[in-house]
Amino acid sequence: SMQEWEGSIHLITSELDLAWLAGDKIPGHYGIENGSSSFELWSDWKAGQMTRLQGRFSANQISFISPDHAAPKLSVDWASGNFCWHNEKHGWRIDLANMKISSNGSVWPTNTLSFALRKAQESAPYTLFLGADAFNIEHLVTAMKFRTIDSRVLDHLFVTSPQGHASDILLGISMERPLE
Repeated sequence: SMQEWEGSIHLITSELDLAWLAGDKIPGHYGIENGSSSFELWSDWKAGQMTRLQGRFSANQISFISPDHAAPKLSVDWASGNFCWHNEKHGWRIDLANMKISSNGSVWPTNTLSFALRKAQESAPYTLFLGADAFNIEHLVTAMKFRTIDSRVLDHLFVTSPQGHASDILLGISMERPLE
């Protein structure tokens, strides 16, 4: 039975077509229009569930597309780094390290980035956490537009077009339902 399955997987890819792999399968209102990625990953499985996924990646010329024609165009010239995803009690977390990202010809100052989706307890609403060592605020606002979260605070943030740099960021957004 699947509940008894456990093991480890090691996978290496080269120039994988991201539109084919994950075009419309990512959460949010964007899909991947084009781009390629090479990666090496290791994953651990227990009781039929993935418990850890880690590795390194590089990606080139990624364009995101939205059915909402008013949505901003999002793209990444190139990106690379290491990642580690794991289950947590009532959620999950992904950490990105040694990152290098360029978007619209501008290199991001971010070296480490973490995302977590978790609940304080099983019956509590989800909270999405974003943490980063350093961020260009314009890039942060653009990245947050990737997923529309119903929030008056975010609506005001998008309209104000803030600029500048921030460091040691931890942002938590409480949600009534998980990302879909």
